[in-house]
Amino acid sequence: MENIPDHLFRQIHEHMPIVCVDTVVCYDNKIFLVKRATCPAKGEWWFPGGRLLRNEDLISASIRITKSETGLTVRSPVFLGHGETIFKSDPFDHGMGTHTVNFVFCAHAAALDVMSVTLDENHTAYSIFSPEEVYRSDMHPYMKRFVALSEGVVRK
Repeated sequence: MENIPDHLFRQIHEHMPIVCVDTVVCYDNKIFLVKRATCPAKGEWWFPGGRLLRNEDLISASIRITKSETGLTVRSPVFLGHGETIFKSDPFDHGMGTHTVNFVFCAHAAALDVMSVTLDENHTAYSIFSPEEVYRSDMHPYMKRFVALSEGVVRK
């Protein structure tokens, strides 16, 4: 599995929805979120997530993306549902915005040692939130929806 070349992905991004996998990472009855450094949703708290690669199954993508974006290992992702996001901004400045179709999972961190979190270049910070903090915040409705769907898994 490999990423497609940037020039080709730019064209696809401009003309097609992108298939993504997001993971609600749970730890100690709370949710681990990352702050995005890139468009779309730049500066917003978000779940670790990214593109599904060709020939990659969804669970493997959840595990891979979480590890590559945060350094965290998750176990046994549980499928919560699907969603989509549509943003006016895009990472390529092509002016067509960003449209994603998302498969969302919830998984517990195998170990969450704050000192071992390693963020990739797409994120500037991380934090842990209670579900109630997410609901009271001004976070994107997509975030609130999937935190609510994850509550049964979070509290295990």
